[in-house]
Amino acid sequence: AEQAQLIGQLVGFDFSDVPVVQEALHDPESFQARALRHLGEYFIAATRQNPVFLEVEDIHWADERSLDLLNNLVRENTKLPFFMICMARPSLYDRRPSWGEGQDFHARIALDPLSRLDTRRLIREILKKVSEIPTDLRDLIADRAEGNPFYVEELIKALIDDGVIVKGKEEWTVAGERLANVRVPSTLTGVLQARLDGLPAAHRALLQRASVVGRVFWDTAAVALSAVDGVSARETEAILDELREREMILLREETGFGNTNEYVFRHAILRDVTFGSLPPRQRRAYHGEVARWLITASGQRVGEYATLIADHFEKAGEAGEAVRFLEQAGDRALEVSALAEGMGLYERALEIVPAKDTAARSALLAHIAEVAYQRGDLDRCIASSEEASELAEDPAVRSQALELLGRTLYARGDIERSRQVLNAAVDAARESGDARVLASALSGSVRGDQSPELRDAQLAEALALAEKSDDLGLQVECLSTQSHLQTVAEDFQAGRETLQRALELARKSGNRRLLGRMLNNTANLEQLAGSPAAALEPLREALAIMHDIGDRQGAMVTNCTLGEANIAVGDYNAASRYLADSLEEGIAQRHYIRPFILGVIGRMDVEMGEVEKGMRLLGAARLWENLDEEAISVFNAYVADWRERFGDERVDTLLAEGAKLDAEQLIREEFERLKSA
Repeated sequence: AEQAQLIGQLVGFDFSDVPVVQEALHDPESFQARALRHLGEYFIAATRQNPVFLEVEDIHWADERSLDLLNNLVRENTKLPFFMICMARPSLYDRRPSWGEGQDFHARIALDPLSRLDTRRLIREILKKVSEIPTDLRDLIADRAEGNPFYVEELIKALIDDGVIVKGKEEWTVAGERLANVRVPSTLTGVLQARLDGLPAAHRALLQRASVVGRVFWDTAAVALSAVDGVSARETEAILDELREREMILLREETGFGNTNEYVFRHAILRDVTFGSLPPRQRRAYHGEVARWLITASGQRVGEYATLIADHFEKAGEAGEAVRFLEQAGDRALEVSALAEGMGLYERALEIVPAKDTAARSALLAHIAEVAYQRGDLDRCIASSEEASELAEDPAVRSQALELLGRTLYARGDIERSRQVLNAAVDAARESGDARVLASALSGSVRGDQSPELRDAQLAEALALAEKSDDLGLQVECLSTQSHLQTVAEDFQAGRETLQRALELARKSGNRRLLGRMLNNTANLEQLAGSPAAALEPLREALAIMHDIGDRQGAMVTNCTLGEANIAVGDYNAASRYLADSLEEGIAQRHYIRPFILGVIGRMDVEMGEVEKGMRLLGAARLWENLDEEAISVFNAYVADWRERFGDERVDTLLAEGAKLDAEQLIREEFERLKSA
């Protein structure tokens, strides 16, 4: 049951009130990996009993997460007796032009039009109750259909509606006199429009209302829309039965809502033609009614339909309601670490929110900045958090945006501006009166240029507020900051004790990303304390977590730290592998860690006997603009050690020579060297 609940949450159902799901959602990336693993286990179990065939229709309407899920499911289970067939219109490749491309397990089959011979066979099959099909009728259908089997079916139905083909109980006949005078539209759309026009007015109106809901619709939705036009529920139900008799709609065996019947238009093109026949003003009015019906019908599960509700509100011209539900849908996407989907929903909301609604715009920009940070897009994060902080009238939103901006500027190495921004975040947090926001801002700002007394006071205040909030993640962040300050002051024992408390709370919280960071911090402390061997085990555990949850930035930092630790214990082969992996990600993200990795490589070269080369690399890395204080501290320790071993003059000369080199070029060269080795 727990596995089913986790999978259900992953694919869009709301199980967030179930304890196992609630706990797992504390760490969205870990949750996604776990739920995907359970989904794979389900198919593994199924294929142990029988080969599995999975058919998925109309994937051109699938959301991005569903497309990724389908592809990943097959990619991770290529050895199973498992066959999946997906059907789509070519429009899928307008949105995802390379979907499935370059994968051995994927084959794309384009369906060509039927040959003339196959078209005739299809006509013969459909009209098998006609004892002898007139050649004129067969050729008329085959010529107009041009190999489209749906056109064949619909044209025959149109001829039945027009009385050209007469259905009997045992045998069908063809009225030759009507065939001679029949006018057949030249396109499939024309045939469908003619069938629609031939319906009684009440039937056509009901189909039009249903088309606003979508290709799939529900009888209660049709009743609700019809009631707006004064049509009774009984009359609506009767018309639905008659439309089903005419094979314009089909009744589905199962339904997405309780106490409803679910219908589907016979074909998507029929729904499109019907929808296109509605005047724009009517469409907008019906879209608003559909949105409100969905809110009522979905009840407590309204979150599952947030995107669909937002779509109808947007088409109804009700921008405020559309933005509200798009933001809700974006939040749900982030709960399961669907970062790309969440970003798309927030961006869509930002496009339609009125310019004068600065509160909504600032909140959306803050969301976008946070997602960009998690995805490693630091440029986008800086731009969005700057705009959010400028627009925000709510001091809590302004503080959160400024705090994120400060953290990102710090990551980029812009230390001075980072300090200014983080101090401004504290001021805004105090203005907000929100204790949690203030605790977060205070914790983030203590690396600023305050006096030690002020810094200690701010950290103590942050810890006290965090403990009152019962927010384990916030408590861990504050303890991590405290440990950092203790480590910088070389009070390693106090730093260990503080980090141990942080680790215990991180494990208790279930947030594996946070746990990975605390393990990294533990390793850093041990290295600075002169115990590199003690750093290896927590680093390996941290790297496994980062890979498992897909945290690229965390894996980059952990690989670098593992490189340092292995240099210290003399395992240079392992150090080279870790540093190459870290540098590869650092280059991809344009991350501030790149020059630090270059300096660590320089240290490794010195330890391996390449003294001149290694010192020149560090000389180039040390001049990188806005190196953070931790990197400077580490580099100063390297230089102090080298001065004792090789003498001041030699060290100073080689560092000065390195300072004249192009650090960016060296970073690329060293990456290629390590990777090829």
